Amino acid sequence: MQSSASLNNCHELTRQLVLVTGLTALLWGFHLYARTLETGVLGVIWLGLALVIARGLFWRARIRRRAWLQVYVRPGSAWRHWLRGGVVMALVRWLLGLLLAALLLLVLVRRDQPLFWQLLLLSGPLLIALRVGWERLAARDFQPGYRQELVWSLSLRVAGATLLLALVWLFFHQPQPDLTGASLAQALWHYVDQEQARSAWLEGALQAMAAKEGLQFWLAQHLVSVPGAHWLGQLLLWLLLFAEQALFVGAWLLVFNGIIIKGQRYADPAS
Repeated sequence: MQSSASLNNCHELTRQLVLVTGLTALLWGFHLYARTLETGVLGVIWLGLALVIARGLFWRARIRRRAWLQVYVRPGSAWRHWLRGGVVMALVRWLLGLLLAALLLLVLVRRDQPLFWQLLLLSGPLLIALRVGWERLAARDFQPGYRQELVWSLSLRVAGATLLLALVWLFFHQPQPDLTGASLAQALWHYVDQEQARSAWLEGALQAMAAKEGLQFWLAQHLVSVPGAHWLGQLLLWLLLFAEQALFVGAWLLVFNGIIIKGQRYADPAS
């Protein structure tokens, strides 16, 4: 029995590694060819990725809701049915998945540094290793029905913080053009002019992101000469950058969350 359980765990671990590595490879392919794709193809990819994110978010939200019901609502109450999480909860997660998937895909199209993609490739195995480690630590002391959510929450936070720090470090060390002698219009044109795509929708979204990035760097470099505004402006701009990177990292890891839990059967904590 113990040997069979170990074998099943090994198969499950292998399956998860294959899934996260395969997904990273597919998204690398998307990065290479996204600018040549039609709008319809891009829309299918966007909706599919949003569905994966929403699926993982919905599963975890229902686990948390059931835990709340177990604590606060009596077993025979009708509120258990109405508050367990259904269409409204799924719709909210679906909308969130659409937003996160759009952000994720746009960033992936624009980022072509080899080290960036190497970090993304390593983030999947890191998440799985953390999940396995937390699962072993939590197996003895926590309820089986809720342990999966606790393990995922801890794993996503640690993996997310690690990847976020690495990406922020990479962003600070990548070369940027000197915009101190350029006007704002020139700086925006420099960034926007580099973004082209076959799909008009994708091109417009990429140019909007490029313009936002150009504005950030132009302000960061010109605030140096403004007395009293330098430190505060720089702080706000870098906080905005940090928040953007955090959203991307969250979206990236939530895709892993969605594909790894897909097809698994967990005990229903409310049963």
